[in-house]
Amino acid sequence: MSVSKKVAVALDIICVFLVIGLIGVFTVYSDYVSNHTHNDSEFSALTNSYDNLENQIQQLRTWLNGNVTSSYNSGYKAGAASRGFDIVDPTYQQLISFMSTDTVHNNVYKNGTYICWNFCNDYIKAFRAGWRCGFVYISFPSLAHGVVCFNTTNKGIVFVEPQLNQIISVTIGSSYSRSNGLTPVTYNDTIVSFGIIW
Repeated sequence: MSVSKKVAVALDIICVFLVIGLIGVFTVYSDYVSNHTHNDSEFSALTNSYDNLENQIQQLRTWLNGNVTSSYNSGYKAGAASRGFDIVDPTYQQLISFMSTDTVHNNVYKNGTYICWNFCNDYIKAFRAGWRCGFVYISFPSLAHGVVCFNTTNKGIVFVEPQLNQIISVTIGSSYSRSNGLTPVTYNDTIVSFGIIW
């Protein structure tokens, strides 16, 4: 084989490798472009979704500020005792008047089915009468008890035992039954703590 033929064969082989290399580069470039375009479209879709959510949030804020606030304000009664939505703290005399009409204390205590929490729940119907009424959770060393309370505008917080429809005292460190003139109980009813849920 002559030198020129050898050079021609070598050039043919180099051309084949160059073509294969170009095909490989083109394939990699095509994949890159395809993936890059795909990522751009995903990014664009995410950006549009974000913009839509931002618009919806702004619309919701506008609606809340316009509708909910105006509804709240229209139900709010101005005055020293107002708390909003037509629920107010009563005066001490209004509480006494409400207690004189209440009948929850006539319900029968049934161990396990109708207990102190149920009396409280039924007594909180004061809310329907327009009075703000709190639930009071009282902790004893090994038991607990529930009563209600009102934050009267002229005498502060007044506790009520709904089972008896009676104003009571709730003092940490005191016996619940003795400090309220109730029948003594067989367990330790020293008040360890209490919490109010309005």
